[in-house]
Amino acid sequence: MLVVAALFFYGLTLTRQNDQDLALEYFAAADQRLVAVRDSPDEAAAIEALDMARQALDEVRASPNVTDTNPTLWLRYQELQREYERALAAVQHVTFLDAPTVLATHPDPQGRFISVVVPPALVNITDTNVLEGLRYIYALDNDEQRARLYRIPRDGGAPQPYLSPGQSVGTAIVGPLRAALWRIDQVVAVDQATSGFGYYFRNASSWNYSKLGASEIWSLRDQLDIEEYDGNLYVWGAQPNELLKFRSGSYGDTPDFWLDPGGLAELDLSTVVDMAVDGSVYLLRSDGSVMVFSLGQLVGEVKPEQITPPISIVNGFYVAGTTPENGHFYLVDSRNERVIQMEKSTGKVLQQIKVRPDDALQLKELAALVVDDSGARPILYLVNGNQLLRAELPAPPRPFREPGTAGTSTPAATPTP
Repeated sequence: MLVVAALFFYGLTLTRQNDQDLALEYFAAADQRLVAVRDSPDEAAAIEALDMARQALDEVRASPNVTDTNPTLWLRYQELQREYERALAAVQHVTFLDAPTVLATHPDPQGRFISVVVPPALVNITDTNVLEGLRYIYALDNDEQRARLYRIPRDGGAPQPYLSPGQSVGTAIVGPLRAALWRIDQVVAVDQATSGFGYYFRNASSWNYSKLGASEIWSLRDQLDIEEYDGNLYVWGAQPNELLKFRSGSYGDTPDFWLDPGGLAELDLSTVVDMAVDGSVYLLRSDGSVMVFSLGQLVGEVKPEQITPPISIVNGFYVAGTTPENGHFYLVDSRNERVIQMEKSTGKVLQQIKVRPDDALQLKELAALVVDDSGARPILYLVNGNQLLRAELPAPPRPFREPGTAGTSTPAATPTP
């Protein structure tokens, strides 16, 4: 029995040693492949080497010896993973969200959010009703028949119904809500009732109502998109290939057709999926290109540069910055579970923002986002199916080759802003 026991423990020790040696071989292979990434002569070769490095890293992670119960190998794996992410950032502009937080979950297990409204930073505010409104973020759900507006404490919590179908506002009965946005100092919403589309706004602590002029003849296409600028309302999706403008204080009047028909003859607007306004009007196509309009005329188009994986279809965007010359577009690419940050003026892609594959939170139903850049570091608010998430915007990585350098280059760590 002693001999059998000794042989058993000897075999077990030998097996463990073999597993340990095999894990070390995987580590060596992964190290070599990361070196190949750094020594690649160009980005095409670096992308190929990066894929080989990922395969080696997967082999390391699959080893039974590489767990948090084996501190030596686990720490080495963590460092190897960080080095791989630095290379991934430099070569493919991929960055990861650190510790995204779930602010709210839809109260209906089958419910889904479709948009989020984040109040901007306002100063010198003394009105208690405005201050109360700034304590929350707001979310719209996508139920075709019962879509309602929720409010959620800024630091997270249970969504509270704020405006719902069937609710009485003066003589109006609220219909399913189709849009929500921030206007000057309060959240406003637009519903779809049998008599047309209604505009709901706050007066002190109560809701008020105004019918949007001529909205009874609107032909709604997919999702209604409404934006505010300088008190004016801009509406996309109510009339085919047309942008409507309601002048400030005249929402009950017939809106203007804002686009200049003389410049639309050869312009394809059939693939427009989203709109934004910041003085210029931006229409996003599903391929990621952005048309820039001023005074109703097309004045430019911004196309994202080629990235891996390529952009095939996007379903929304957020525009940050105050002029066409500065700021960024943030494209929502649901298919590839990523947000793409690109320069507003050139289309240069700064980063592809994702979550790590082993993160508990995955962007499986990414639908929309808002970027709050009022603080020292921009904050992302993400609509992800039945979740609202918040995370810091990662700092864009440095390019694989710095301008003016020659020969090999070591991808740098992500800089601290």
